[in-house]
Amino acid sequence: MTNWDLYRLANFIANNDELAQAMGATEFGLELAAKNMRHFRNRIGLPESYRQGQVAVGVESTRLNNSDMVPFFEDGLEVNVAGGIAILPGWYYILDYWTADSRSSEIITYGEYSRRKTGLKAPSAKDLVAYIVSDGLKVFPATTVKVWVNYYRKPTTPVFTTVVNTTTLKLEYDADNSVELQWDDGNKLDILHMILTDYGLNIQRSDVVQIAEKFVETGK
Repeated sequence: MTNWDLYRLANFIANNDELAQAMGATEFGLELAAKNMRHFRNRIGLPESYRQGQVAVGVESTRLNNSDMVPFFEDGLEVNVAGGIAILPGWYYILDYWTADSRSSEIITYGEYSRRKTGLKAPSAKDLVAYIVSDGLKVFPATTVKVWVNYYRKPTTPVFTTVVNTTTLKLEYDADNSVELQWDDGNKLDILHMILTDYGLNIQRSDVVQIAEKFVETGK
């Protein structure tokens, strides 16, 4: 499903609700970008707010969740360490890191390092320690020159662009200047459900799926 399919589906559903208003293209584009990020945070396990009855979901909580997150997973990215910093392009949530010689690694809080820099738990080539910085990871010991990292990158922001056909004066999708969501269709419908419920529609996610299936079947 493209962004255009979701837009048409959103207005199809809204037009069948007497209390709802049709959604403009500009507003839909903004909602699409916002809900894309909210859905990603929910899948990571960082919901913006807790709702009663909400099921907790987080990284590696289920195989299904892992599958949903595959488009954003960087698997064992090889990174050079300079000045102790491992720069991770587009990182959002770091899962694990290691070197060719390490046996363990930890991501610690900023306040822990002063207690860990010496003694039995001091970082070493075998037992790495790192904390999160803006670029990625600050890795200890300082002699570390290369690490491999598993992490989730931030999803690409979707762009929804339309044009008016000069002949028919109808709104059309500008696919060349749009950026599609990176999720599969099931997750795209989750995002659409978020948009619709925030718009005030009292609709279940299962109903959105059923309407979408009929929408595709009839070619509307």
